[in-house]
Amino acid sequence: MSQSENQEIIAKDELVQSTGMELNKVTNSTFSSIKLQRTSIDKIDSTMNTLIHHFESINETTKEVASSSELVAKNAINSELKIGITLKQMKNLEHNFNEINELIKTVGSIADQTNLLALNATIEAARAGAAGKGFAVVASEVKDLSRITKNANEKIQTIIKNIGGTIINLSSALNEATKNIQDLLGLEKKVGESISRLSNETLTFNQDVLESSSDIKVVNSQSNIVLSNISELEVISNTYKYLTRVFEKKNQFKPLNPNDIFKPIADASSFFESNRFSQKESEIELHENSVLISSTDNRGVITFGNSEFYKVAEYSPGELIGKPHNIIRHPDMPKSAFKHLWETIKEGKIWQGYVKNRSKTGKIYWVRACVFPCYEQSQIIGYISVRTKAQPSHISEAIEIYKKLP
Repeated sequence: MSQSENQEIIAKDELVQSTGMELNKVTNSTFSSIKLQRTSIDKIDSTMNTLIHHFESINETTKEVASSSELVAKNAINSELKIGITLKQMKNLEHNFNEINELIKTVGSIADQTNLLALNATIEAARAGAAGKGFAVVASEVKDLSRITKNANEKIQTIIKNIGGTIINLSSALNEATKNIQDLLGLEKKVGESISRLSNETLTFNQDVLESSSDIKVVNSQSNIVLSNISELEVISNTYKYLTRVFEKKNQFKPLNPNDIFKPIADASSFFESNRFSQKESEIELHENSVLISSTDNRGVITFGNSEFYKVAEYSPGELIGKPHNIIRHPDMPKSAFKHLWETIKEGKIWQGYVKNRSKTGKIYWVRACVFPCYEQSQIIGYISVRTKAQPSHISEAIEIYKKLP
């Protein structure tokens, strides 16, 4: 095997290995996302059962609060009625006492008059001749007073009897009112306890809902990752297919140091741009295992970009779909380098080169790019670019070469 053939095998292995590393990374990411989804779904299932239990408990507690509140309302009405009856009985009692007071005054007046009559009778008794006439007058007045007293006593007895009945009714009404008030207080306490329990159950329910919502967000976010990973797996799988088809063609792959392609052109060039690559810029350095993969149609419009590509380019996933691939091109890159790229890949060959790109925020990042055509039924339907970390020594070499390319 010649040295050239050996270098070609090594270069092909490096390209396939880079793609395989990305395939393995995406596969592991997909597996982790699905595993996390399953865990979250199990938690959601458990939380849903808990939510159903809480909901049933809340429903029962709500019914209990409604029932107790209805009893409170009824007892409040009964208490109000009993208190009204009690007040009425008290007014009757007050009226009876006022009548007794008036009768007592009447009896007192009778007593005074009786005493006066007794005094008069004593005086008359002392008088001999006129005694008979005087006693007759006193006897008539005492008779009248006796009648009045009897009537007053009868009224007093009736009123006292009424007062006794009123007191009994009042006592019963007061007892019922007191009982109703105690029942009302008990019901209000029960309602308060039920409302407190309802509040706690609702709080727990809401917390469980929030937890479930968080798990649902995890499932949704992981679903997006899985869908994105599946797209990546599909493109990476196609990458292997298209690489194989390119490798099957003769003289389609030149496993050289990419700088060796442009070095003879630079040496023969009279062009020189000293200011190119002289500006100090913030740089994103790729990880040793970073693999950036993107695909375009025949016009160079992006149709796919893997997550690492979007991460390094600092665009949101999917944001570059439909955009020209040169959106990430840095102006320091010579146009002739990309002219050579398009000439090479349109011929169905693999192009390699060191490229300086620019992220969305203006940071730069260097890559070693490998661009190749995608064959379907012997027709090129688009292109795939696989980019890995460029070594500093190769970047420095490329900078000096690119300064001499227009």
